[in-house]
Amino acid sequence: MKRVIAYLRVSTEQQDTERQLNQIKNYCFDNDYSIVKVIEDKVTGTISNREGLIELLRCNSSVADMVIVSEQSRFSREKNIMSVLSSITNVLYNGLDLMFLDNPNKVYVAFQDLDINELLLLIMGAYASNIEKDKIIYRLKSGKDAIFEKDCFAQVDNNAVPFGFKSIPNPLYNGIDKISKNIIVKNDVEVIVIKEIFDLYVNHNLSLNKICIYLKSKGYNFVPSVLKSIMENKIYKGERWRKGKLIHYIEPIIEPELFNMVSIKAKENILIKDNSTKYINPYKGIIKCRCGSSMYIAEGNNNILRYACFAQAKKNYKECNNTAIGKDIINKVVNNALKRTSTFELFNEKNNEHIEQLNRQIEVNKEIIKSKYIIASEIENKINNTINAISETDIKQLRDSLTIKYNTLNEELLNINSEIKTLSSTIDEINNRITSLNMNNIAYKEYTETELKDIAIKIFDSIVYYSFNSLKGCIQLNFKNGISMLYAIRKNGGKRVDEMILSLPDSFTFNIEYNKIQVEVMKPDIMSFSFNNFECRYYDFNELLMSFDYNDWIIN
Repeated sequence: MKRVIAYLRVSTEQQDTERQLNQIKNYCFDNDYSIVKVIEDKVTGTISNREGLIELLRCNSSVADMVIVSEQSRFSREKNIMSVLSSITNVLYNGLDLMFLDNPNKVYVAFQDLDINELLLLIMGAYASNIEKDKIIYRLKSGKDAIFEKDCFAQVDNNAVPFGFKSIPNPLYNGIDKISKNIIVKNDVEVIVIKEIFDLYVNHNLSLNKICIYLKSKGYNFVPSVLKSIMENKIYKGERWRKGKLIHYIEPIIEPELFNMVSIKAKENILIKDNSTKYINPYKGIIKCRCGSSMYIAEGNNNILRYACFAQAKKNYKECNNTAIGKDIINKVVNNALKRTSTFELFNEKNNEHIEQLNRQIEVNKEIIKSKYIIASEIENKINNTINAISETDIKQLRDSLTIKYNTLNEELLNINSEIKTLSSTIDEINNRITSLNMNNIAYKEYTETELKDIAIKIFDSIVYYSFNSLKGCIQLNFKNGISMLYAIRKNGGKRVDEMILSLPDSFTFNIEYNKIQVEVMKPDIMSFSFNNFECRYYDFNELLMSFDYNDWIIN
């Protein structure tokens, strides 16, 4: 009587192996074999380090004479066919015969090398297992996709019910038509909480931690990371996505403008403190040194706070000889710039012009996404046709060719979907910029440091400091709408020299190469007494004072 090890495998814990075991028991009964050991795996066959398989590969002729598996796909569905053959060879060289019940006439004998026909048979079996699994996965995925595309409220994933919604049985489900068994609908109580979260974060400036504390008093135990995921979930602004693709628009819980403002506020939250110091940095992430590094707040002589180059402090970025600049000077410059923008008609015109440009970019991206969706649909049809062709042919060479085609098409589809996701993210970023630009038209007042923190991230792309020497330099403010403002500064030199800040005309720029202020002026043509070309002249701080009537440029 042959001693048999029955190897059983299913893909998940929820499935059972009873059918496979009964098949093996019946075969053993008919052939007067005895099952001495049952080894079971409840995990996908695509991985090699299965506990049951490892146990099987440790068994030898002292344990049994033969291993029986219901079918080769239960033994392995690994993509690496050589790994499958290696496992089979290990079983044989451990002194155990091997048989698959889907081909009971073929027994692989212990200690015998596999001949070419046996190898081809096993390779074809492994190959067929892979194709079968790909088809199963594709059918499951495409089935869910089709159901999702039919119904904007379909629940196709068991865990895909966001807070603010609940799952209910689909009243239209009849077990025949391919529609979702369950649908999601708004949970009126949780919708109120969602609206509170967005309102507290945007309109009341509460941090995630404080919102968590507030909600806990109402019986909701959230952590900041969960709140963050809620505020990033686009379903609340009326968009249902699947696999990086926008499928449906539904009635929003949160207005899109408010939803987009959350992204802006999230960026603002980085502007609290420098990580390495205890001081509030209103311009963290915005203020830059001439070398490109960020600037942080450090304590200078007489406890005066100043912005210094982070690269110099760490000494691990690049050489930089830019000097530090007083925090109070930066605040004065920013306040003056905000005052100028509130009465600067061109500034508002530039805002509106930039918003129009951004809206055009959105429309272009939407058109590109539409064309990508068409291409993706065509590829999906080709994939379906290829899968059908693979299943209908028995010619190995043709199957191999079609499989290569399938893999190529699948890769193309993944790339197209990735491009669509990137374009959609770009549209979100542009919408955030538009929301930010709409906040730029502000009525001026003298802002406190806390207020500057709230405003700076909305309107500035960057604030860059260039030093001429230890006492003099330039500050350039770059707004998100493309306008720049340049200030020349002289620091307080004690008894020798007083602080001076000059708000320079719009035609003045800073030339990094010369480390000077650049002014483009008309050069007269002496012969014709006409102005027909330009020349650039360069000034440091002292040369500026000697060459221009600067009294109207001085700010307090």
